[in-house]
Amino acid sequence: MPVGRLHAADFRDIADVAERYSGGEARVTCEENLVFPNVPDASLAAMLAEPLFERFPTDPGPLARGLVSCTGSQFCGFGLVETKGRAVAVAAELEAQLDIPQTVRMHWTGCPNSCGQAQV
Repeated sequence: MPVGRLHAADFRDIADVAERYSGGEARVTCEENLVFPNVPDASLAAMLAEPLFERFPTDPGPLARGLVSCTGSQFCGFGLVETKGRAVAVAAELEAQLDIPQTVRMHWTGCPNSCGQAQV
């Protein structure tokens, strides 16, 4: 999930995919990724053809894959800047300009509290 930002329609689509392919289970990670556990091998191709994976590709670029961002000023009173949109835009621009051979972890935080885990 790009910087962990999801909308209500995304949650509905995630729930639908989970119901159809992973026994109703979906998990989110502290690195803002989504996991559908226990998907049978025979169902994997059908699952990956779902529209959800057009919006959220399973094989994003090397910067998008390792991108984490705090909530930022949009939803946090401590946030000094908007982080999520900026993080996605910078990652996309860098991926367009550079040939990056492996995943790069990029953590964004908008204040000294470090919810974006910048110390990582």
